[in-house]
This record gives sequence, C-alpha cells and structure tokens, in this order.
Amino acid sequence: MNTIKKISLFVILPIFIVIIFLFFILDSLFFNISLDRLNGTGEKQEEYTSPNGKYKAEFFIINKGGATADFQERVSITSLKDNKKEFKDKTIYWLYPSKENTTIQWKDDNTIIINDKIINIHNKKSYYNWKKDNDLS
Repeated sequence: MNTIKKISLFVILPIFIVIIFLFFILDSLFFNISLDRLNGTGEKQEEYTSPNGKYKAEFFIINKGGATADFQERVSITSLKDNKKEFKDKTIYWLYPSKENTTIQWKDDNTIIINDKIINIHNKKSYYNWKKDNDLS
C-alpha cells in the first residue's frame, strides 16, 4: 500500500466521518427541531374544545429569547374523554415569529384550522412546523 492511500485511509477518512457525524448531531440539536420537544412549553392564552367535546386545542405563547427574539406560537391537543389519553399536550402547530392576530377554529371533530393551516390531529404529516415550511412568506 503506498503512502497516499495510507494517509487517506487512516487520517482523511476518519476526519470525514467525524465531520459528517457532527453535522447530523448539530442539525438535530439546533436546526431540525421536532414538535415533540415543545410539548409543555409556553404560557397558555386560550383553549378551544372540539365540536364533539373529545379534544381541546390549547394556544400558547413561547418567550424563550427575551428581548433578543420574537415570541413563538404553539398549539397543542389534549384528549378530554379518552382514559388512555391519546393526546396529552401534543404540539401540532409551531410558528415563529408569532402573528398579531392568530385564528384558531375547529373544522370538524378531527380537523382544526390555525392561521389558514389545515391540520388533521390524527395525521402527523399535516402538523405545522415553521422550520420545515417551504413557503416562508
């Protein structure tokens, strides 16, 4: 094995692997925030009960940045009539920066409309995370 191959195998390859590993760790810690990490955060502003009375949506304002960052909005779902608690403060909507006039209304027993975003509470793919929004306007 020649010297260049040894250097690339024993020095460059491990450095490359460490850099990729660090990228994924930093991405998951700081940039790709899961909605579940927000559960239980914020100051409750209002709550809205679903038409069948089975769920409640709670609207929270999060102020983690103090004077250096704007407020954030979070809406969560909690089961009211389910003994197993299908939802317990489950974040389904996260927006930054917060809007001045947030609109929240239940469309039906399983669908809620928050600031024109239609969310089926049983479909995680419909949950709204501003960090994953391709239409940041």
